[in-house]
Amino acid sequence: MIEVTFHNNLRVMDNAVFASAMRKATVIAVAQTPSLETAQDIFRYLQLQRLHKELAMLGVPLVLRDEVEEDAASLLYDSRELTTKQGTPYKMFTPFYKACRHQKVRELIAKPAPQKAPYETEFPQLALPQWAQKLADVWSQDVREVVEGFAVEYYGLGRDFPSTNAVSRLSPYLAVGAVSPVQLYQRFGHNASFIRQLIWRDFAYYTQRYYPTLASEPLREQFAKFPYQRDVAVQRVWQRGETGYPLVDAGMRELYATGYMHNRVRMVCASFFTKHLLQPWQDGLDYFATHLVDYDEASNALNWQWVAGTGVDASPYFRVFNPTIQQKKFEADAYVAKWLPADYNVQAIVDHKAARERALRAYETIKGES
Repeated sequence: MIEVTFHNNLRVMDNAVFASAMRKATVIAVAQTPSLETAQDIFRYLQLQRLHKELAMLGVPLVLRDEVEEDAASLLYDSRELTTKQGTPYKMFTPFYKACRHQKVRELIAKPAPQKAPYETEFPQLALPQWAQKLADVWSQDVREVVEGFAVEYYGLGRDFPSTNAVSRLSPYLAVGAVSPVQLYQRFGHNASFIRQLIWRDFAYYTQRYYPTLASEPLREQFAKFPYQRDVAVQRVWQRGETGYPLVDAGMRELYATGYMHNRVRMVCASFFTKHLLQPWQDGLDYFATHLVDYDEASNALNWQWVAGTGVDASPYFRVFNPTIQQKKFEADAYVAKWLPADYNVQAIVDHKAARERALRAYETIKGES
């Protein structure tokens, strides 16, 4: 009998470890009991319910335990041996992207045949906290419904416009492995813009492999001395969506209501947090870790460090998003109207010009550090 852990790969299709075990012996599936403390815990529990049914059809019992050893997340390419011509890790995404595209995507692994001696287990029904019910109402258990509803032809031109329905909303399912990058490549591989984002996810895992402290320490060492002004009260204003900048506040309220935020708006909210408010990017990352259904440590750490200007291939520090211009440029009025009440009238917590100048002065204090 073989035990197979399901943690980062909550699927029976395109699961190499599971398929191999099913060919060798009788299999028992084990997974960790979700704590139900974060948004992703709730999403993971819903996906485990779905996985339990799929495993039952294959005669495989699913047992929940307090702790399990995590399985490795699935990536689109095997980048473990990829390095620059100098033999060093890639620090820029575009060369990494090109190197990946010279590789071949592996073949899809078929769902295994059912076991001859079927087993049955009752899936434990955990009591969801009251706040979590809204997430259960927003997110489908079946990733196939989300895949079918994704109009990828609009993705390239529309993904930056929050008011459109051009994004895939597949990130939560990727984060827990309910679907694999290879499955998405098989379906949407003809769309270069979408595949580029899957490779950005690969780049995050590649970077974390070389820099294990990606989620806690700046990769650009001079930023360890950056004069952030941590203020819990200021952070709570941002968390509640009461900054007085409609696009930022709409994004934070979408996050609270759904466990999700449009990617363009995430960048604006993160930039506002780290530069307008001079709050440590690690604090923002921690808040997202609790509230995002698609939280992925490597991807989110890379993204926060990119916005904060502290990571590899990061946005230049002087690039400070103006939330008002971003709202206009990306035609986000309908998005804002969806998430803010009609009587929204909040005084801006900071003036954009003054906040930008303050951020740049702070950067000057560490600019010459190496």
